[in-house]
Amino acid sequence: MILEILFLSLFKLTTMKTYLVEFTLSDGTKEEVKLITDRLEWSIQQWGRNRNVIDHKIISEGSNNSKQMLFG
Repeated sequence: MILEILFLSLFKLTTMKTYLVEFTLSDGTKEEVKLITDRLEWSIQQWGRNRNVIDHKIISEGSNNSKQMLFG
């Protein structure tokens, strides 16, 4: 029982979602990107790290129907 609780606290199952996000770059161009994540804001920040993103808009959100094991 203790081992099971420890296992569940170290690993968690999460459902990933699929997002279609439209990014607007500083030169006015728009780029649509498909992100599969359980951490949308973090993923948007990471995608835009080395790009000149001035805005983003979530176009669609859906279920990915796959479960991933995360460590943490």
